[in-house]
Amino acid sequence: MGGGNAQKTAMARQKKQEKDAKAGAGGGGTSGIKDRIGNTADKQAQAKAEREAKKREKEEREVAKKAKEEADARRLAKKAAGK
Repeated sequence: MGGGNAQKTAMARQKKQEKDAKAGAGGGGTSGIKDRIGNTADKQAQAKAEREAKKREKEEREVAKKAKEEADARRLAKKAAGK
């Protein structure tokens, strides 16, 4: 790895800050108790809503893809008929 000591120090500092930020979620002791223990029913309902939203998005993408494929097929058939 090239660069001077200042660059290496800055990179090490940045990596440590990123690591600390990740570790901050949850955590030990009383500071992370809300993240570890919460209203399970709310968490389950939220997860279910997120799954349903993803499912709807996927279905919408599939419908759009199918419509595009049908339009392409019509365009190609029209082009082939014109030749």
